Amino acid sequence: MSNMFCFIVDGPPVPKQSTRFDGHGHAHTAPRVKAWQDLVSWKAKEAMTGREILTCDVAIRCVFVLNNHRRVDSGNLEKCIEDALNGIVYIDDCQIVNTHIVKHVYPKATAGVFIEIHPGGDLPPFYEVKK
Repeated sequence: MSNMFCFIVDGPPVPKQSTRFDGHGHAHTAPRVKAWQDLVSWKAKEAMTGREILTCDVAIRCVFVLNNHRRVDSGNLEKCIEDALNGIVYIDDCQIVNTHIVKHVYPKATAGVFIEIHPGGDLPPFYEVKK
């Protein structure tokens, strides 16, 4: 199955860290995480125009570009993207069977993420441009 598609989200990627709970046992998502997920979701909706939500296995590649040297966990960056695509690109992120995460730090670059979706779960090789 091919039908690969991709999209770009401009702006500093925000990692999704461990869920925080308030004093009443309610889960809390930090406002900056929510804002980033909303932006990713909006861009995903644009990319899905004319497409059906995926019900099959999915492969996902995310290439993050950060423009500062702040230490960021790539797994937390990935989780934020996966959650933002729930119910838009695929029914649930448990459909993801293959991932490739790349994180670059370029101080003078525009921060953002390139997201590539592959229905069927197969992920073709990625050829990285050397610095």
